[in-house]
Amino acid sequence: DYRSWVQYLPVPLSATRRVYRFVAAYSGQAYATVEGSGAGVYKFVPGTPGTWQVVANTGSGEYRSLRPSSIGLLIVDDASGVRRLDANMLVTTVVQPTVGSFTDDAVRSRDGSYYVADYQLGLKRVHPGTSQAPEFFVANGPENNFSFSILADARTNIVDVFTGGYSERYLPTGLRAGFYEYADGQWTNYTPTAFPNTT
Repeated sequence: DYRSWVQYLPVPLSATRRVYRFVAAYSGQAYATVEGSGAGVYKFVPGTPGTWQVVANTGSGEYRSLRPSSIGLLIVDDASGVRRLDANMLVTTVVQPTVGSFTDDAVRSRDGSYYVADYQLGLKRVHPGTSQAPEFFVANGPENNFSFSILADARTNIVDVFTGGYSERYLPTGLRAGFYEYADGQWTNYTPTAFPNTT
């Protein structure tokens, strides 16, 4: 009966704070994210009355996902990458953040690897605790949405898209994101991700 519902808030509601942006259940417990002042992942402790307790070492400016898995609760944000909260309330970083990118979500595979969705890098598979390089799964298209100029060559039927180092107002951005080439129905990305520095 909804008339007997009780409201449990981890922190007072505020127009400047995101409360309950993500809610998840793990191991019979409820968890919620709180951003802004008092940021953290909160765990609901049942009782009379029930209360919320912040989980240590879970703070973030902006959370991207809160996902239960067989080995713990995955906490995803840009600053910390992917962290795991286990049943003993220990927080461990399982996938390091990628500088300059936006980690959106992550899931753990049965083999222990993680599939990480990244706004700029697409889908990548990471093998924590090994020296194995991440695998990138990229659709047939440019690696990202950076584009400054286009060069189309009608003789060779090749189109090149250059990221450039300038904004649309010709202000320097310092961007060195490479270029993309379309030929024979396929895109090739000539970027630091596709061709990392070998020196």
